[in-house]
Amino acid sequence: MHYGPRPVHHLSDSCEVHILDQVIEHPPETIEVQIVGKIRDIQHFEDPKELLRAIRGDIANARAILGA
Repeated sequence: MHYGPRPVHHLSDSCEVHILDQVIEHPPETIEVQIVGKIRDIQHFEDPKELLRAIRGDIANARAILGA
């Protein structure tokens, strides 16, 4: 989950929940999210490629936290 500014793309604050290993064809109107840990603070990246590398690392860390 990300909550806060999106400095790489110069977009407004957001709350984003990332779903791993699932395809959701019809998203529900509401979801319940349980926060189980923190992966990293919000960072500024010089370009989207740097951000993508960090997100790939975040996904690996999330899987380790979740035991997936």
